[in-house]
Amino acid sequence: MNLLFENWREFLDAEDYLLLEETLLDEGLKDWFKEKWEQLKTEKRVALKAAVQEWHETKGVAPILKKLISKEEVSEEEKTELNTQALDILKTVGWGTFAAVPGTLGGVALIIYILQKMGLTPLPSAYYDVKRITGPQ
Repeated sequence: MNLLFENWREFLDAEDYLLLEETLLDEGLKDWFKEKWEQLKTEKRVALKAAVQEWHETKGVAPILKKLISKEEVSEEEKTELNTQALDILKTVGWGTFAAVPGTLGGVALIIYILQKMGLTPLPSAYYDVKRITGPQ
C-alpha cells in the first residue's frame, strides 16, 4: 500500500494525462478571460456612447423647457419628449446616487438586472437603443 501512495502517477500512468489536462485548462482560461475582457470593453464603449447620447438628448429638450417656462405653446410631441427626457434624468440621478455609495455597485447591478427581467426599463432610454448607439452590426 505504501508503494501505491509513493508511485501513484506511475501506477495510474496518468502524469501525461494530467499535464495535457492542465495545458487545456490553461488555454481554456486564457480564451475565456480574453473573451470576457473583449465583452467588457464593448459594454463599456456602449455605455459611454449611451451616456453621451443622453447628454445630447438632455441638451435637445432645453429649448422645449424654455418655451414651457415662457408660456409659449408646446406641442404634444414636445411634451412627450420632455417627459421622456425628464424621466431619463431621474433614472440617471437615482441610479448614480446609489452607485456612488461604496459597496453598492454590485447590488445596483443586481437590482437593474431583476427589474429588466420583470419587463421594466430601469435605465435611461439611450441604453436600450443599442442599434442607434453602436451603428449597424
